[in-house]
Amino acid sequence: MKRQSGIGLVEIMVTVVIVSVSILATIRLQAGSLQDNHQAWLRSCADMMANDMFERLLANSNAALAGSYEHAEGGSIPSASNTSMAQVDLRQWLNLLASQLPGGDGSVTCTSAGMCTVSVYWTDPSIEDDTNSDGAVDEDDQQTSIRLVSAL
Repeated sequence: MKRQSGIGLVEIMVTVVIVSVSILATIRLQAGSLQDNHQAWLRSCADMMANDMFERLLANSNAALAGSYEHAEGGSIPSASNTSMAQVDLRQWLNLLASQLPGGDGSVTCTSAGMCTVSVYWTDPSIEDDTNSDGAVDEDDQQTSIRLVSAL
């Protein structure tokens, strides 16, 4: 009887390849999960910060209806010398957005009828799609926002 030799080594090499591919797939799934969790965390933070501004608007509704909280995206943060409650609220909120969200910014508008819109903007570098079809994935594609509209 002749003994077979060498089959064990081939089987081991095939097993190593299969296990390696499985481990790499598991690592990719874990990385994707971490990325999705980070995106969800940013959205949760943005939502809480938008609700925070609505609470501030409700607490000082007369000033909100008078337009004291008006702020456009990219506008300057109110100076520390301005001590009106609306400007202090706005300054604190905008500083919070800038410190907690990458590229964080916000806007607030209220009508005299009492409808207020609060928007929170941030940059999500994990977005890899060319959403505006300009041929490059840039900050315009990665800007994300949440907009809440409510009556005071």
